[in-house]
Amino acid sequence: MTIDAYEQHEVSFEEWRQNAKPTATGNRITVSDHALLRYLERACGMEIEAMREELAGILSAIVRPGRQTIVRDGLRFIFRGNILTTVYQCETRERRPYRLRARGR
Repeated sequence: MTIDAYEQHEVSFEEWRQNAKPTATGNRITVSDHALLRYLERACGMEIEAMREELAGILSAIVRPGRQTIVRDGLRFIFRGNILTTVYQCETRERRPYRLRARGR
């Protein structure tokens, strides 16, 4: 399937995606964050703005003003002012038992 056929609506996007063949490595496409969001919205049916509002509502209820970081459910949320700027998955580290140091060492 060609992109021309897709643009002319001769095939569905799903057919086009299933029949897509990998291109040569020299012709690798980079996908911007904006394009990925639009793809998730339009091709996958995800409601990005609804998800944004839901997350903002949850965070507004648990974040105190001035906080830069919170950790919940294995995720680290990073803020700049009142703006959530990124989310990291927390690394799981095996906790070592607390050991008392001998005095004089």
